[in-house]
Amino acid sequence: MPNDNVPTPPTEPLGEPVPMEGRRASQILKRIATTAVLTVGGVVVLGVLVAPTRCHGATRSARLHWQQRQQEIQKEIQQELHREFQEQESAGSMKPAPTAARAETPPGEPPRP
Repeated sequence: MPNDNVPTPPTEPLGEPVPMEGRRASQILKRIATTAVLTVGGVVVLGVLVAPTRCHGATRSARLHWQQRQQEIQKEIQQELHREFQEQESAGSMKPAPTAARAETPPGEPPRP
């Protein structure tokens, strides 16, 4: 029992090609060209939107350089403060200790004997 929905191949040849009208052919070619241009343009736009840009990498790199520079600055500040503290500490050990009379004297007055 053959299936009735399956088309049977034509038994007669299709015949000779018939040329189209000039207007109909140009309409078909315009549609094909428009579809091709839109497809290629869509692929290009999608590729540009999805791909990471060079600016993204440059921004990341600049941020890393900035962070590294900030760390170097903080390290230099800490070293400078440490040096100043050690200088004050070594200079402070050579100063005489304040006496009770000197400690009680208000600033701007001569020390009491």
